[in-house]
Amino acid sequence: MGLTILENLIDASKLKALDLTKSQSLCEGATLRKAHYELGKITAEHITNCNTSYPSDYGVVILMRAGLNFGLGIADNLEHSKNKVSIYFTTQDGLDQESLDALSRKQIIIVDAVINTGKSISNIIDRMEQNQAKNTIIATIVMPEKAQHLAHKLNIISLRVSENKYKGAKIKTVTGGIGPDTGDRLFGTM
Repeated sequence: MGLTILENLIDASKLKALDLTKSQSLCEGATLRKAHYELGKITAEHITNCNTSYPSDYGVVILMRAGLNFGLGIADNLEHSKNKVSIYFTTQDGLDQESLDALSRKQIIIVDAVINTGKSISNIIDRMEQNQAKNTIIATIVMPEKAQHLAHKLNIISLRVSENKYKGAKIKTVTGGIGPDTGDRLFGTM
């Protein structure tokens, strides 16, 4: 288990996409979706480089809706690298038994664009078999510093860690512990 932060490991030319994901960038819509997708590709490169049983059979579990573009970037790049990839879409309520059974034969990557408390991820992990959960990779664009404790029980790849933590809402700027919801920024639903 552990935490890998990619921000310091990636080429500086790729950091622009990461900067666009920050709330203060005020970036939204197609530009933000493209940045999430590009960051997914970068994350997949790291996963592929660290995987010793290459090529692999991956199950990419995408938490809807903020994880969509990031997760598709991961899945597409893994597939372009000659891996077999199955994509599963879920909400924080978790996966059905049929999906869990199919995932039992795959290297699992659970994707969420933002991890705040880890509750959504935990709901999925709790339903998995012990060995399956232990070998699962959690991929995220950002998580707060206060959530780093999750790395003692989860294998997390995050592009960055932020000192900020706020509850997402339909607003444009961070104020009083409330800030712009990533899904709303991605899909223009503010």
